[in-house]
Amino acid sequence: MAEAPALSIAVMPLTLEGDVEANEWLADALHGDLVTEMARLYGVVVIARDTAATYKGRMIDPRRVARELRVRHLVRGSLRHEGERIRLNLALVEGDGGVQIWAESFLVDRARLPQALAELAGQIVRVIQPQLVRSEVARRADLSDLAISADDLAMRAAARWFRGVHPENLVEALQLFE
Repeated sequence: MAEAPALSIAVMPLTLEGDVEANEWLADALHGDLVTEMARLYGVVVIARDTAATYKGRMIDPRRVARELRVRHLVRGSLRHEGERIRLNLALVEGDGGVQIWAESFLVDRARLPQALAELAGQIVRVIQPQLVRSEVARRADLSDLAISADDLAMRAAARWFRGVHPENLVEALQLFE
């Protein structure tokens, strides 16, 4: 079987905690928005929402799902009410070993929910994108000089770029891109 593309990801349906019926529409809407925002990232292969939705309500082993969908990463999460707020817990998981490489919680006031969905999805993707690149750079860090490809150098340059806009980061990224 062919290897999964370097920057490939599946956003899994959110697990609901608490009142499932009241939150199901929100979980489905947020899942759709996350997939849409991820698909806007240049060079990232994103599994379609309907394909990922086939795993809804199932306990999954991220390693098995990554093999089945041929992706390197999964986004998993849960959603629950906390009084007048909604808590969204997300994690980025490497598909090969099932290792969680990033996690964060997001809180949204229920009153702002309709306006906040797209904004929240965009914010999440901006946080996940550098994590994807860093993960791929770490995966390729042990390659010998003879095994390094142009894609590997570009990935290292992008990781340097995501460290922040500082002269030394920009110079090193430019050297790697060249």
